[in-house]
Amino acid sequence: MNNSKALGVNYPIQRSGDGYFDKTFTTLEHTKANIINVLSTKQGERLARPEFGTNLEELLFEPMSQQLETDIREEINSAINRSLPYVKLVELNVGREEERRLAAVEITFTTPFLPNERTENVELLFELSDQPV
Repeated sequence: MNNSKALGVNYPIQRSGDGYFDKTFTTLEHTKANIINVLSTKQGERLARPEFGTNLEELLFEPMSQQLETDIREEINSAINRSLPYVKLVELNVGREEERRLAAVEITFTTPFLPNERTENVELLFELSDQPV
């Protein structure tokens, strides 16, 4: 059992070995979990926090175009700036893996908590529906 104090719940939410939710113990783990939480939550889904989250699900299933990629980037930037102002996005890649029926969002970020402007990565995968686009 880890004697450190937990900072929060890890995301995606799952059971840990101690019978409770899996927890984050470092600022970096917690920041990654927060990014995943914000981007995986549908805007309006959170009670008392209607601005929390994104409309990514609606955007990711549209036919990919330059304008759609710009809209997705703006949606992610807006959500991160609104909910996690301490996170600075360095790079953002959006793509699809049609053969695996997945949409992928890869984020490279930094925070004031990381030394020497070190960057870290988070990748989110969204399952595409079987409906034609």
